[in-house]
Amino acid sequence: MKVLLISGFDWANVGKSFEIALKSVGEEAKSICFDLHSLLPEEHSELVNSEETLREYLTWCDIILLMHSASFKLNTNKPMFVFHGGTTYREHHKELNEVFNPRVSASIIQTYDLLGLGAENEKWVIPPIERMPSAFTEDNHIAFAHYPRDPAFKGSADINYAMYEMQSMLSYDELYRLDYDYSSERVSKAENLKRISLCDVYIESQYRAVDWGVTALEAAAMGKVVITQFAGYGAYENEFGPCPILHANDLKQLGKRIEQVLEMSHDEILALQTEHWQWVQDCHSYTAVGERLKGILCE
Repeated sequence: MKVLLISGFDWANVGKSFEIALKSVGEEAKSICFDLHSLLPEEHSELVNSEETLREYLTWCDIILLMHSASFKLNTNKPMFVFHGGTTYREHHKELNEVFNPRVSASIIQTYDLLGLGAENEKWVIPPIERMPSAFTEDNHIAFAHYPRDPAFKGSADINYAMYEMQSMLSYDELYRLDYDYSSERVSKAENLKRISLCDVYIESQYRAVDWGVTALEAAAMGKVVITQFAGYGAYENEFGPCPILHANDLKQLGKRIEQVLEMSHDEILALQTEHWQWVQDCHSYTAVGERLKGILCE
């Protein structure tokens, strides 16, 4: 099976990550785009700037996956799929369904809130996360952290309030267990991952509960306990299986999750961190996502 993944602009490098995932399970794949982000990761989709190159790829492939709800007039009758993964589909799903539903065999949906909006033959696929070295709690001191790129979008004010409230409630003897680091400084992805690697518990979001966010998966992939909002928790477990992330969909639940972690012994926290790390490897690694994509595209 030869899969061509086509993006206008490959947001969050998802097209490239799907290419790598498919290759990891033995399939041929190529991700291309017509525009490049100024801050590129080492591996990214190939920039195509000629019709001749596009025609060559269309001749080469067996299956086409249109990424990021991007509609192109392609001169081909080959099987076609679409990936809906963000604001464009969220705000314009009715119009996009009219365009894509008659053309595609299935619609790959990235986030819980985009399911049920009328796309043809919906399939839920969460982009893969890179395997990261584990870094687990070494002592009885628990370091919480929250590093938003956009504090307003992550509900950082509520997270900070919950952490400071918890600190004010602890006795002097209990307080030594808890440390909280917050920064909204915009840093590179590599620098952000480095500072997340130093904490034990990462709090992702208290803004909207539809998804847990890429950073939550990255933190879990490093062996961090993750606390975040996720309204689709039950639906996720029905689709993918058990999920160890501690979901908290309001401030009251967030406070209880923080308290829950503080009441754990060192061994219990270590076990939960290990469970987070293993979950990412089993369910959201390149191989796991590659198998899921392969099953959809070959259905």
